[in-house]
Amino acid sequence: MATYGIARDGGAINDVSGQVVLITGGGGGVGRILAQNFARLRTRVVIWDINKDALRGTADELEAEGFFCHTYLVDISDREQVYEVAKKVKQEVGNVDILINNAGIVACRTLWDLSDKAIESTYAVNILSHYWTTRAFLPEMMNSNKGHIVTVGSVAGLLGTYGCTDYSATKFACVGFHEALFTELRVS
Repeated sequence: MATYGIARDGGAINDVSGQVVLITGGGGGVGRILAQNFARLRTRVVIWDINKDALRGTADELEAEGFFCHTYLVDISDREQVYEVAKKVKQEVGNVDILINNAGIVACRTLWDLSDKAIESTYAVNILSHYWTTRAFLPEMMNSNKGHIVTVGSVAGLLGTYGCTDYSATKFACVGFHEALFTELRVS
């Protein structure tokens, strides 16, 4: 897994206490670990996940440590739902300072064993959602001249992996998306 961060001014992320951090796929795995670590840094953690039980699990773990997080049930493959819930987050929590595009799915099947629907789902969750979340939160970051976008990738985004044609391709796309976005932000 590779994590690339964009700091618009080229600077490092220093004190993040009080900042709003939104983590997609925050219900489990890397997303849950990110939520725990950012909570310990005294940020205002917002987690999005498609799994209600996973959201509750992360929230319960954080609460047991004395932290609070905002949870939203979101299907990030649904563009309109992303925009709708993003608006709700801005109203209820505030503008997002750090967006972590973390959610991902993997089918672990060879090309000939993948269904068309599985391929479409992998693309919708693993890369298209990055467009929707970034477009939802980047304007406020640009207006305030601060913010960070983090793309959680995979080594599968740097080299092809057997049984992962859909996953590897989307993770290659994540690297390309992030690098291209970086150049666009440096120019604007």
